[in-house]
Amino acid sequence: MPAAPYCYVPEESPFLEGSQLKTKSVYFDAEEEDGSINSFQTFYSSFYDEETSESSSMSTSNPYEDSTESDEIECDYILPTPDILLLTSRYNLPDPQEKTKPKFSYTLANGKVLELENPLPSCLPIEILCEGEETEEPEEPAQASDNALYVTSAVCPIAGYIAALILKSKRPQLARRLKNISNVSMTVLGSILLILLL
Repeated sequence: MPAAPYCYVPEESPFLEGSQLKTKSVYFDAEEEDGSINSFQTFYSSFYDEETSESSSMSTSNPYEDSTESDEIECDYILPTPDILLLTSRYNLPDPQEKTKPKFSYTLANGKVLELENPLPSCLPIEILCEGEETEEPEEPAQASDNALYVTSAVCPIAGYIAALILKSKRPQLARRLKNISNVSMTVLGSILLILLL
């Protein structure tokens, strides 16, 4: 009777490598009582022959036989030098005319021209922009008596208020300065008096 080998794996160690498998021989009857060949033996024998032929062909074939070793690596990429990078970056700069946006000009009531990057809404009148704007006054030439007026306003705030009222029409800038000095002096003197009284 022909023997067909099969692999026996113990139940207590289900995960074993191929070298650890134990083989046993099992004998089957070549012919049954009616004289026909056992179908299981025929199927198993053909399957075993195919596996054996495939394993032998795989063991003899070399998957890397078509590959050749190359000592030099071919690279077609060229690293650009800094001067080339500088030249190419210049070409990418936008045109100055394209970069600058058009500005919208508006003329105020005092004659000044206001330029904006974005247009004003139609519901907003242009007069609102120049409501709190003060007209520029020409700078007045300083005189020798101005320093005396400053000292007088600092020492006696009431005298500074009187001088500001007198010079308001002739020299408005000097009158404004005398008034500011008198306000500061009045605040300082009032604080000192309150501290002394307490």
